[in-house]
Amino acid sequence: MMTQQISNDTAAMVKFTASTIAELHRLMNESGFDRNQFLRIGVKGGGCSGLSYILAFEEKMPEDELVEIQCISCIINPFQANYL
Repeated sequence: MMTQQISNDTAAMVKFTASTIAELHRLMNESGFDRNQFLRIGVKGGGCSGLSYILAFEEKMPEDELVEIQCISCIINPFQANYL
């Protein structure tokens, strides 16, 4: 299986607004938040262009890469990174 890594350029292209960062921090600081989960950023089949975006808290899978985007720990599947 071929390994693909996420470049710094790919992670740098994803930007959050200040209100999004505040909301993410609020959600992550709620009691009961599973600290084993990270913010997943990706794509899945569907939508007008054939793809729709994923933005959800999930556990890291072995193929995922952990990246920091504006001080938020995010997971991205390297094969989806080209579509972000």
